[in-house]
This record gives sequence, structure tokens and C-alpha cells, in this order.
Amino acid sequence: MDEIGIAKLPFFVALGEGMNLTWNVTKGTVYGLYDLIRDGIMGNGNFNSVTGPVGMVGIVGDAYDFGFVYLLSFLRLLYLLILQ
Repeated sequence: MDEIGIAKLPFFVALGEGMNLTWNVTKGTVYGLYDLIRDGIMGNGNFNSVTGPVGMVGIVGDAYDFGFVYLLSFLRLLYLLILQ
């Protein structure tokens, strides 16, 4: 299991790690959305992976438990996907 905490790194190392994390999260989000749409079109969709407003509250709670940065990242993702 991954450990969550604060890593104190030199500036350029932290910048590289931040860019790497951003890339991995973006890539995972794109792949996940692609799989969801592809499976829905092919008739292999599984509604267990889709949640409604009540489930979203639980996910927000999980993001809050991970830390404030994770919460902000998740809320920004919701903003981009829903409100734009």
C-alpha cells in the first residue's frame, strides 16, 4: 500500500516529481474514461464502476482523508468534467 505524506525535496527534484505525478494522474484519468466509454459502446459496460451524487460524496471524503492537495485535485477534476 502506498504511503501518503509530505516529501521534502530540492526544488528541481520536486518539480520533476510533480510533473511526473501530474502526467501519471492525467494518463490514468484518460485511460479510465476511454475504457468506460469503449465498454459502454461495445455493450460490455459495468455500472458498478459508475457512481451518483451519494457515491461522489464518499469519494470526496476519501480524497479529504488523503490530504488537502488530493481534495483540491479531485474537486478540480470534477469541475472540469461536469461544469465545463
